[in-house]
Amino acid sequence: MHLSQVQSVVWNLSPRLPPKRSCPGFHATTEPEFLYQRYAYNMDYTYSHRIKIPNSPARTSWANIRKGLTILSNILLRVGVLSHYRQTFWKMAMPALKSAKIENLIHIGLVAHHLIKFAQERAVGEESASFYSQKLRHKTEMMLS
Repeated sequence: MHLSQVQSVVWNLSPRLPPKRSCPGFHATTEPEFLYQRYAYNMDYTYSHRIKIPNSPARTSWANIRKGLTILSNILLRVGVLSHYRQTFWKMAMPALKSAKIENLIHIGLVAHHLIKFAQERAVGEESASFYSQKLRHKTEMMLS
């Protein structure tokens, strides 16, 4: 990579712009309504085409069942009851529960919740646009000074 390209990367990572302006498309794609619509579509049209893994004694052990129920109860409590986007969550969760797509519900609830939290932290400046940019920004600030 040429030095001018490295410098343009450095300037793009600098925290000069407000968080919403520095990543304009990121915020829109992490809105709860958008995410849950996307994941509901995936659950209906793409997850059903995944390779079915047969149940083994290890997958159906009481320890794994207990772990799954704990994760599911945490998602239902933290996202389905305590979050500000709980209505959006339940629009996706009720059909999944009715059709016994518990594994998909756990996957969607967990991933969407973390994406939404990350976007909220990014919007108020508590988190960088990337997990890699903090170290890179720190190194480049040291190189520039």
